[in-house]
Amino acid sequence: MKILQIIVIVLISTLSNAQVNISNTGAYGNPSYLVNNVLAGTGVTASNITFTGNNAQIGFFDSGLNGLPNLGLDSGIVISSGDVLDIAPGGNQPDQGQYNAPGDTNLLSVAKSVTSNPNAGFITDTYDAAALEFDFIPVGDTVRFEFVFASEEYTTYINTQFNDVFAFFLSGPGITGPYESPTSFPGGAKNVALVPGTSSPITISTIYNDPAQTPTQSNGQYYVSNFFEQNNDFNGFTTVLVAQSAVQCGQLYHFKFAIADCGDDYLDTGVFLKANSLTSSGIRISVTTPFPDSTIVEGCGDAIVKFERSDTINNDTLHLNFSGTANSSDYDGLPNPIIFPKDSTSIAYALSAELDDESESTETLQIEITGIMGCNGTSLKIENYEEMSVIVSDSINICSQAGEKGTVSFSLDGGKEPFNYEWEDIVNGGFFTADNES
Repeated sequence: MKILQIIVIVLISTLSNAQVNISNTGAYGNPSYLVNNVLAGTGVTASNITFTGNNAQIGFFDSGLNGLPNLGLDSGIVISSGDVLDIAPGGNQPDQGQYNAPGDTNLLSVAKSVTSNPNAGFITDTYDAAALEFDFIPVGDTVRFEFVFASEEYTTYINTQFNDVFAFFLSGPGITGPYESPTSFPGGAKNVALVPGTSSPITISTIYNDPAQTPTQSNGQYYVSNFFEQNNDFNGFTTVLVAQSAVQCGQLYHFKFAIADCGDDYLDTGVFLKANSLTSSGIRISVTTPFPDSTIVEGCGDAIVKFERSDTINNDTLHLNFSGTANSSDYDGLPNPIIFPKDSTSIAYALSAELDDESESTETLQIEITGIMGCNGTSLKIENYEEMSVIVSDSINICSQAGEKGTVSFSLDGGKEPFNYEWEDIVNGGFFTADNES
């Protein structure tokens, strides 16, 4: 059990507008809204959003920047091992709040990995874990975001078994790591919340600056003392840090943002995620076709070629390169170059395959954006048109008043699946549909 040190300080200050404000009701208490409308910026599409923990442990923050110390972040998502509503000055949750809730095995591994902490071997449990998780697709080859780590454990419990911990676990294509990941991401997960320029996780024992400690500092240039708790109720926090990782553009990845108490469930810790900072730079090109396997048929429907970008500040001129077995006379509708207008996040064109009298094998078309980072290539197939013929069974006469029934059938030759069937009642008028040929 920790001994809580209570210091009463009377301050006369004009910096009331410099304190953090927290909300977790309505949309600000909805994890899906917070990820899609607060955290996610340009070039990232999120889905499958979940939150594990007490609903009081996540919310929205905006931070006053007129005064010191400040978080350095305008607004965003806050996740805590305690009640986020008590993070503002005057709150008591960072001092005494505990849920006696489960911890997280991955976070326990992270906390025990800080070998500079002489008491790391005595960390046996974590408590009050909170985890925000979601899948996402990046438009570029790198994903990044900005954050601030804060704790009430500062600075009394540095290098002890009360080494509160958080991590950002990333899993997906090309990612391997020692931490657990969802079954659909079998390579494991890695932690991207690291002290800048090192492989060390971020905890109160890897970023601090305190003359009373031995050693007196660790990566102290990233530490901000909040002894008087002017901006928030945590004793200290980090400068604005960046987490980033290489990814494969257009592929599905998974993030788990997790935080927990270590050693006991007193004295809480939080992480502030900057609004709109989860980004991936580049331009993505994708194609949607009316037939499976990225296929279009001559004279039968269009492919929609879509361009998406993360930077909307300026006009962009996209120069395209075409390759494959198809030649320019086989398709139409895609200009080159393409002018991407200012403030537009996406632009799309309908590409059609020209109907000709030639009997050809399936052709391929590869479209690439030259000189641009991102998912800058896509491909489609162009199939030859096969004329459809319909063979209908002999006509029959039935009397509906007598309750007679009959079957009319037909067969198809040629064409391209999938088919939609529509029948016309030429006596009574109208149409009806069927899902087969009878």
